[in-house]
Amino acid sequence: MALRVEVPETQDQLHDWARQVVNDARDRRRGHELMWWEQLCVYAGDLWVEYNPHSGRLMEVPAPDHKVRLPINLVNPTVRTEYAKLLKNRPLAECVARSDDKNDLDAAKMGDKILNHYVEKQFDMLSVRREALIWALTCGLGAIFVDYDPNAMGEIEVMVGPDGSPVFDPEAIKQAQQFYKDQKHAPKTITIPQGDLRVEAVGPMNWGWDFSKKNPRKAKWCYITEVYDALEVEQRWGVEVEVHDSDVQANLLERRILERADLTSYTATKGSLTNPTSQDLVKIHRMFVLPGHKYFPQGAEIVFTDHEFIDASKFPFGHNRLPISCMGHIPFPSLTTRSL
Repeated sequence: MALRVEVPETQDQLHDWARQVVNDARDRRRGHELMWWEQLCVYAGDLWVEYNPHSGRLMEVPAPDHKVRLPINLVNPTVRTEYAKLLKNRPLAECVARSDDKNDLDAAKMGDKILNHYVEKQFDMLSVRREALIWALTCGLGAIFVDYDPNAMGEIEVMVGPDGSPVFDPEAIKQAQQFYKDQKHAPKTITIPQGDLRVEAVGPMNWGWDFSKKNPRKAKWCYITEVYDALEVEQRWGVEVEVHDSDVQANLLERRILERADLTSYTATKGSLTNPTSQDLVKIHRMFVLPGHKYFPQGAEIVFTDHEFIDASKFPFGHNRLPISCMGHIPFPSLTTRSL
């Protein structure tokens, strides 16, 4: 996982380092993007389109005068059939106890109930699996991203006990109130942010991983790219980011649909179909590095855009695993082996 860059000692160097990693990952997937975009077009019924790597656009190949094109899409029903089969049964998670101790056995049972009932409903896992699966069936690679937002549910005011720690139990709160009453002081409180998990399905264009590993499960780092509202970025990371129109342009498939509908002149004058003017949107990159990296012994989470640095902290998860789980489909031999 060594990268040919200088050790990031300053904020600017760290930004340049992370941005270079993301740009290299984008360059390495260019060949795969050719297949991904063409496969998405075929699935959508646009059967004679080709991706032009020089112009970066999807273009329809001219038909010879002596041939008639019959639009018979065999890909769509095949994908839908496979999609229905894989979603026929819901996967069941099973927690395994660490030992035969009663506490461990009870914890495993509780974990089963949480994963198979609460998580399924709270995070709408059926919709998440559907979206990740359709990416896997059309492009060969889908993923599920699990994020934790410490400010997702705002803040709450909590009373502080005599020992200086926050109290939540009703009986402990009564005891703390009596303590402050005896001391003739007003109760002390602190503000605690309310965080929550966020589970999202992502396609192969939105993430990448360690160049030295073929299997993302063995990767030492990964990144994910998402579009955020600028106000949400400021609320979460406390940074007012600069908005650039190029961050939220329509993707290749959207531009192809607009061209087929002959809406290019409309978008050139108004642009609302490709770049909304009523909301400030920014493209955010987040890079996760597992603990043990030469530059980051405690791991890292680096948040940035193509234009500015936002935030950096140590690896935020105690399980020391990357927060992205990939969902593959039919295996295909990798062509990245250097000895070939």
